[in-house]
This record gives sequence, C-alpha cells and structure tokens, in this order.
Amino acid sequence: MRKLIIAVLILLTSTLQAQDGAFQKLYVTPSVSLGFTFGGLFNLGVDLDLTTSATNDFDKIRNVGVSTSYYIVLMRGGKTPHQMMTMNLMFENERMDLKGGYAWINYKWGLRKVNNGTLGAFSADISFTNRSQRIPWIGIKTLVYNQRQWIWFDQPYYSVYAKRKFYLTGGN
Repeated sequence: MRKLIIAVLILLTSTLQAQDGAFQKLYVTPSVSLGFTFGGLFNLGVDLDLTTSATNDFDKIRNVGVSTSYYIVLMRGGKTPHQMMTMNLMFENERMDLKGGYAWINYKWGLRKVNNGTLGAFSADISFTNRSQRIPWIGIKTLVYNQRQWIWFDQPYYSVYAKRKFYLTGGN
C-alpha cells in the first residue's frame, strides 16, 4: 500500500506542469508535527499534502487536494508506540486547513513484537495559523474507531499539536 501511494505521488509530481489558473497548479507541501495525545504521551508525525488551487483569484489561498500522514504516539509505561497512517481529503485557506478521511492504526506486541494488530478508523484534523506572522500551525486531530476491536487504548486518539509546513512548489 505504501509503495502504491509513493508511486502515485511521484507520477503526479513528475507529469503535471505548473500553469496559471484554478485546478492547474500542483502544490507539494510536506510538514512535520509534534504534539500531545490525551491518554498517551507525545506524538511525532510527518504529512505530505498534494493540493491545487480552487480559485482564479491569486490574492486568496483556496487549495483542495489529498493529504497523507504517518505519526507515532508514545505510550505510558514503556509500551511500544502506536502507529497511525491516514489518507485524507483536505481544504486549505489563509488561516486554516481541514482534513478528513480514513486511517489505519497499528500496534505491535508480544515477544520481539511479532504480533501485529491493525484496525481501520476515521480521521479528522483541523489546524490554524497566521501566515503573515509566520507562526507554526496549531491544531487538533483525532482518530475514531470501534473501541471493542481495539483493546490497547481506552478512548479515541485526541491530539493537540504544532506543525511546520515546507512549501516546496509555492502555495504559501
């Protein structure tokens, strides 16, 4: 699955040419985040946003696209970190980005961590910034899953975080 996602991202970035106008310019924006997960400890993640402008007005930022992220949640008591991978649809403007989609939660346990538990979940993520002040993005993200099928955490994963976006091909 990860190889397929990487191949699609490489194909998109290598075949699309930058032009002016709505839906004709591709923005590639990786980011790193650090935060706190309630019920757990810290989380550390990376995101990759592929967006395009949804407006012809160059004074406004209205980007839509897809976002993929991978992050780990450090757990109390020295347990193995929980791993999350998400695929989201996203919208971004001057002050916020909004993401919603599907996630996979993974936890390895047992002797030499050979047992592998994976579960699907719904993901939501919203973050805010003030671009003119160049402050980091501040946000909250959550994963909602069937709690009867995931015994390693007592509640949905709610995390507050700060992230830094790196605008590789414009879009800022």
